[in-house]
Amino acid sequence: MFSEFLPSLSSRLASLSSSTHASTKVATTTSAARQKDTDQITALTSEVRSHINTLLAFASKYSNAALAAARREENWDKRGTELWNLCARLNRTDSNGLERAPASSSPPSFSSLLALARLLAFLFLDYGFKSSGHSRRRKIGIDGGGGAGTQAQAQAQKSSEFGRIVRLLKVANKAARACLVQRHVELASKVLERAAEYEDAVAKTGGVSEGQVRDDERNVERDGDNSKMVSGLRADYLGLRIMLVCSALGGTCLGLFEFDTDYEIGVETSETRYG
Repeated sequence: MFSEFLPSLSSRLASLSSSTHASTKVATTTSAARQKDTDQITALTSEVRSHINTLLAFASKYSNAALAAARREENWDKRGTELWNLCARLNRTDSNGLERAPASSSPPSFSSLLALARLLAFLFLDYGFKSSGHSRRRKIGIDGGGGAGTQAQAQAQKSSEFGRIVRLLKVANKAARACLVQRHVELASKVLERAAEYEDAVAKTGGVSEGQVRDDERNVERDGDNSKMVSGLRADYLGLRIMLVCSALGGTCLGLFEFDTDYEIGVETSETRYG
């Protein structure tokens, strides 16, 4: 379904990043060259939007078994991680990445395209998690699962699951903010709908007490019950909900909620995959 599009998307994004960045630095860039970049951005934006719409409708059309089969075929997690990290790297070279988008009648910018690509990457990661063995066993959350095994094994699984949910909430927050900055208000709302499940899970859990928590596929020692980290993530999420309302009403409060949008995520391994 996406196996041919995503490699093409990555290479085209990288090429457009170099071209548009160069055109802003070189005064002699011709209007024809700028128009060519604009046309390519417009065309690629349309393609990315089409794939986003396909993914947004995907879960409502297919069973868990079909989702799991697609996950194996498409390798959701790996593809989502690679695309997200590419967008994070390209955003560092795009000096306008955090500026407010122009009026909706203007042609799409490269920053706007990057925001959509981030959203596409998040949807891959989201479906990768929800179609995994973990999500088929029970709803999102850290409840211990009631499975057999030693206490140490149960704690390790609990820590790993918490880390995976933390990772997805971080990515959802950043994808939603990128969409809001670029006036993709309806799409930002779709991201935050999915983020609500992850926010609810970390709110109920409050962190994994005592010991290590797997965060972003790396073992990181956490102090106490991780309440500071959880509180920070929830504050970002709630701030984005406020931003969404402001944006829907035609206003903006972007300056109130600043956080790093160049966050990269680790590649999932067999040790961090569920099921």
